[in-house]
Amino acid sequence: MGTELVTRLTREEAKARMEKYFAGAAQAFADLMNVRSFDDLERRFIAGRGLSPGTYANYTNAVKKVFESTGGLTPVQWTAVDIERAYNRERERNGIGTAYGLVMGVKAFYRGLCAELPMVSNPFDGMDEGLYKRLHTTPNSDNLGALYQSEIDSLLTYLRENRTLKGRQTRVMVELLLTTGLRVSEMCHARFGDIQRDTDKGQYRLVGIGKGNKPFDLALSDYVYGELRQLHKAQFKTDPTRDRAVIYSTANYNGKEPAPMSRNVAWKRIVGIGNTLQERGEIRADLKFSPHTLRRTYLTQLLKKGLTVSAVQKAARHSSLNTTARYLDDDTDTVPFAEQIIGVGA
Repeated sequence: MGTELVTRLTREEAKARMEKYFAGAAQAFADLMNVRSFDDLERRFIAGRGLSPGTYANYTNAVKKVFESTGGLTPVQWTAVDIERAYNRERERNGIGTAYGLVMGVKAFYRGLCAELPMVSNPFDGMDEGLYKRLHTTPNSDNLGALYQSEIDSLLTYLRENRTLKGRQTRVMVELLLTTGLRVSEMCHARFGDIQRDTDKGQYRLVGIGKGNKPFDLALSDYVYGELRQLHKAQFKTDPTRDRAVIYSTANYNGKEPAPMSRNVAWKRIVGIGNTLQERGEIRADLKFSPHTLRRTYLTQLLKKGLTVSAVQKAARHSSLNTTARYLDDDTDTVPFAEQIIGVGA
């Protein structure tokens, strides 16, 4: 057995490090207690944190409204009552969606503040269960619309920042669903042998049997096909054979080997990503985000491209035109072509 080399701090080094930490925390707490205006609060505890423009605007707007509703108290003085008061005022003025966004912005602000200053009490901790549930109920749960182009851009930018294997898997799943309109279960059952090259059209086709035992034959962009192959090679160190699933799970901490991606795992991952971006203010808070949102977005893109509703119905593989109509968000301003959706070309 080899000897592991460990660099251990001396007592003096440990003392110096702790003194530096407590000095920084003391200064930060003093800054917090000396806040005299929202500009002071923004400059010291919101600005310069590496937030995206959308997230920064959401945090700033939310925290400012609570700050003003308390008459200028600092966040260390805020209570659950103050959060509820600001929520009620926002809901009365601008609706439940905006009020929900305020709560998510303030909650995220406190996560960052308490990480820097653990001695600060988070008003969401220990909040009355009924109030907590009321403030966190997702508004307009029947809003099943498509993503705006700005929301697609935010989603993909966020996913591309995670370069881990799991992050790459989630990104490729989202790109595949966004550019084909596949259902999650159809994606999970797909194998590389289901991907064929149409030499006449110069494109890849993904074929299979979908919901209702209906066959499908979908165009698959060269980019997404390449990403699927690269992902497989990165995970298994070999090119995929025809029997291999297009997406696999990762090995878990119990040592369970990777298996073809399951619907439940894929669903939870994608919903989790959407919820994170909703908390950051980069996807509308009143949108019920799920993998099916990506399917609705794809179909709406086809409509904006100029396809008739009946042509979109065929692409969706719906028996009823009424079903297709419910999927389409005709108020969405989108870029029409599949690869333009994910920003990889025309």
